Amino acid sequence: MAEIRPIERRREPTLEERLDDLERDGCLVRAANPEQPLRPVARRPGALARFLAERAE
Repeated sequence: MAEIRPIERRREPTLEERLDDLERDGCLVRAANPEQPLRPVARRPGALARFLAERAE
């Protein structure tokens, strides 16, 4: 004989909770200077278009 029980659904963690878990596990590290302005990563214009074109191949 078997007993059938409903699956207990757990509350999904919030984004903040997931980020805290990742930080605690060492997967994420907070920025040393979060006020630093953003700067381009690619040096040549059109890098995004080239990257997307390569992925489409």
